[in-house]
Amino acid sequence: MSSVIKIGDIELIKQVQDTERGLLEFRTIRQIKVNKKRRLVEHKIIGMDGSIIQDIGRDAISIYLEGNIRGEQAPDVIKQLWEIFRKSEPVPFESTVTGIPEINKVLIKDLDIEDIGGRTNHYHYKMTLIEYIPPPKPEEREPPSQEEEAQQEAEEEADRAADKVNILKGKVIDQDGNPLKDIPVKIIGEDGEWIVRTNEEGEYSKEGLEPGCYTITIDMEEYAHIRERICIGETAREKVPGPPGEEEKPSLIPGLGELEEIKEKAEKLKEELEKKKEEIMKKKEEIEKEAREKIEEAKKKIEEKKKEIQKEIEEKKEEVEKKIEEEKKKIEEKKKEVEEKAEKMKEEAEEKAKEVKEKVEEKTEEVKEEAREKAEEVKEEAREKKEEVEETIKELKDIF
Repeated sequence: MSSVIKIGDIELIKQVQDTERGLLEFRTIRQIKVNKKRRLVEHKIIGMDGSIIQDIGRDAISIYLEGNIRGEQAPDVIKQLWEIFRKSEPVPFESTVTGIPEINKVLIKDLDIEDIGGRTNHYHYKMTLIEYIPPPKPEEREPPSQEEEAQQEAEEEADRAADKVNILKGKVIDQDGNPLKDIPVKIIGEDGEWIVRTNEEGEYSKEGLEPGCYTITIDMEEYAHIRERICIGETAREKVPGPPGEEEKPSLIPGLGELEEIKEKAEKLKEELEKKKEEIMKKKEEIEKEAREKIEEAKKKIEEKKKEIQKEIEEKKEEVEKKIEEEKKKIEEKKKEVEEKAEKMKEEAEEKAKEVKEKVEEKTEEVKEEAREKAEEVKEEAREKKEEVEETIKELKDIF
């Protein structure tokens, strides 16, 4: 079974031959790189060794492809790739190559095309694909009841009241509706750009913005297709076109007869917001005061503990120094004792050597004397032997 890699209707691995004309079309992939990353958050606990690692999901998978396309159809294929890249829309993806995970749709993040000089219809390409993860589908709800409509109306009034103080808020969730923490959210307006991060509940906010319309995007590759335009200081909110198939939310605008009632409710909500704000500030001051007190208490405890440890160190130091002095004294005594023994042994060795020397001298004299006596005896025997030989020679002469 041959390998297959397709982006939309474009086959990146293909070979077409003709018996008469030879090789008509040749598409091949020279290099494949797959990049997978998990989002791991390290939580360091004070007073404990090691850390707690929290898995909050994974990033979109990226695939790097490098290859060649040549043949009569090559210019059309290159044109189709540029069109997919330009539209920046997800396209179907199919692969049977080992090592590439099962991904249904992708976006072309980077595309580099090189026309190889000297060869007709011969191109070299490099591209990076990003896995497309569709946004979570909105939950299907039944038509709201009067109470729910009233609640919804109150929420809208709260939004309008919030618009008056120029606060922009939102929430980021995953496909299962779970909030996403520490996600960068980019707010783009006429006066500049701001990046804020979501809290543990997936919520983000930005205060002090000028009235006007702002574009909201998620500053991450897998959410690059999500864009929302929000106007503060007004009641209108429009959605910038996102991925195909996404439904537009209906705009809820009250009738003219309800404006006075809504205005009153908005004023009440504004007062409640101010009260809530005062309560929050008061609570914040209490928490800060309590935190300062606890910090001071902790500092005192640390100082006390530091003094105790310092005192214990000094006591230990004195104890160690005392033991060192005792050991030094013992070593000196031992050294003196060894030196005395060594001196005594030296004297004994000298006396022993003197005795041995005297004995050797005496023995030498005895041996010399014995040697002289022995020499005299040998000498005498030799003289006698000589006389006997001379007599024998004389007798032999007389005979002959």
